Amino acid sequence: SLRLRHDGHSIIQNDESGACMFISSHETQIANTSLSEAQAKFFQDGAVELYYDAGKKFETTSNGVTITSGTPFLTVTASDNDGDATLNLVAKSQDGSLTGGISRIISESSSNSSGASAMSLQTRNSSNSIVTAIKIDKDQDVSLPIDGQKLRLGASQDLQIFHSGGSGYISNGTGTLYTLSDTFEVRGANANETHLKTINNGAVELFYDNSKKFETNSSGVQVDGGLTVSSDYPTIN
Repeated sequence: SLRLRHDGHSIIQNDESGACMFISSHETQIANTSLSEAQAKFFQDGAVELYYDAGKKFETTSNGVTITSGTPFLTVTASDNDGDATLNLVAKSQDGSLTGGISRIISESSSNSSGASAMSLQTRNSSNSIVTAIKIDKDQDVSLPIDGQKLRLGASQDLQIFHSGGSGYISNGTGTLYTLSDTFEVRGANANETHLKTINNGAVELFYDNSKKFETNSSGVQVDGGLTVSSDYPTIN
């Protein structure tokens, strides 16, 4: 049975039969008490619209949904304390099943009292596994955490930066690779030994075990130590 009652504060509609309740209309609206502000609108063969303080914020369309605001926000909040919030984006496959591409944006929880947070982007790879493709930690450091994963730049992706497990690579497939700096240095992995140093309007310096052995100057070159020209010539000191 369908019951409609007022408890002194609210109007309560209750259907105790367990059946579905239908509201049938070409257009249905939910509004405030003075009917001056819409809260929700439902259109036959059309949109569902949701409002905040008489301003439309959300509507369904033939292609999906539209969020309307000066600065649109979509908030996904974790239900558990210290839980991650995940937004899943699922593409349908050609047969219409939900087994197509999957992307996940994950806001990771942090116990840091300053509110620092981390974020990761996950995608489905060719082996049908969900993997983390990009990660931004609480210090805003960006990681590509898969060996062989490439950062590709340019319309034809000619410039690539990647790590293959044992070595790191910068690959430029077209033209010249420039490094622009007043001073340029190549150092060891621990950053305390210089191998090569170039100075704008100045010298190019070469080192051995962090000791400078060769440099260019305005007159030519200078060698610190011995110079071996070849095995067929004597050593020049």
